[in-house]
Amino acid sequence: MSELQVLHLTTKLISLACLLQAIELLQLKSIWSKNTIWDWDTLKNNFSKIYQIILSPVLKDSGYYSLLVLTVLLSILGILTNNYYILPVLLVTSYLSSMRWGGSFNGGSDYMTILVLLTSTSAFLLPQYSHYIWIYLGVQVVLSYFISG
Repeated sequence: MSELQVLHLTTKLISLACLLQAIELLQLKSIWSKNTIWDWDTLKNNFSKIYQIILSPVLKDSGYYSLLVLTVLLSILGILTNNYYILPVLLVTSYLSSMRWGGSFNGGSDYMTILVLLTSTSAFLLPQYSHYIWIYLGVQVVLSYFISG
């Protein structure tokens, strides 16, 4: 399988994973809206004041909802097209979503999503190193599987 085919397949699969994660978080909107333990007004206290100012427009309820909708739209685009430019944007949306929760929401799967997005973006932007990037991702996937049991 060529490295472009690997990038193509990986883009489709990671787009599907991002789509499912965003839909799940949209379904759970009632638990991250006002007056709950996952309300942004509670979670933002984990950040310094400067980060609160920078992140609040994106991670408070309305901004976070928009971020998830953007993730859904980009994920659908990634599934239906061969547009690899969505990878860096999905990486940013996934990272911001993880920042909102102070880490991963679903455990290791969120971290693996970010790792796959990071390596896929790197393989797209640095095709001359893509062979090494895919090897790194393969080693990380195997290690995470065996280490987690």
